[in-house]
Amino acid sequence: MTEAEVEIFNGLTDYWNGVVQELKKSLKDAGKNASGNTAAQFGVPPNGQEVRLVTATASGYSIKLWMPYYYDFIDKGVNGVKKNQGSPYKYTDKMPPIAPIRTWMQNRGIVTPRPKKKVPYDPIKAKAYRLKRKLNKGRPKNTRSGKKSDYDSMLNGIAFAIARGIYNNGTKPSNFYTNVINSQKFANFEAKIQQQWADYVIEVIKV
Repeated sequence: MTEAEVEIFNGLTDYWNGVVQELKKSLKDAGKNASGNTAAQFGVPPNGQEVRLVTATASGYSIKLWMPYYYDFIDKGVNGVKKNQGSPYKYTDKMPPIAPIRTWMQNRGIVTPRPKKKVPYDPIKAKAYRLKRKLNKGRPKNTRSGKKSDYDSMLNGIAFAIARGIYNNGTKPSNFYTNVINSQKFANFEAKIQQQWADYVIEVIKV
């Protein structure tokens, strides 16, 4: 590439890297970045190749802003079966899966795993416990695995209740994307090109 082409390429790359950072901040400001996984995918190709927002082509420059497939649902929201959120999307016959809701609950600190208590070893209590287990042989046991199963069931119940609420009421639009990528943004981008790189564009055209 010529010096002028390199200047334009670097300028475009810096500009669109800045757009990615704006999108990440907008998502965070909208309260939709609990785990950070969504923002980490902005601008990153799904095949995991090297991130290149701008590439030089035979006819000019190509700009690709990769986003996770579900970004539009976060941006525009989803209508519930009972409440309209003004979104083009709507829940119909399926509720949201509870697995990501469980992750969201933990990231938000709504429900956290119970801390394991370290109890000093007491030989008398240990002997009494073994005797109790022997006497209760054949009866239902309140084991650790049983307690864990009950705890998981409780978490699943909370997650299911949240999923049911989302299914009925939908999710509100966050506008994290449309607040950053919109007609005004592109107009500003066009003005920036005209002001900052006009001479370089003319030089590239001459070449």
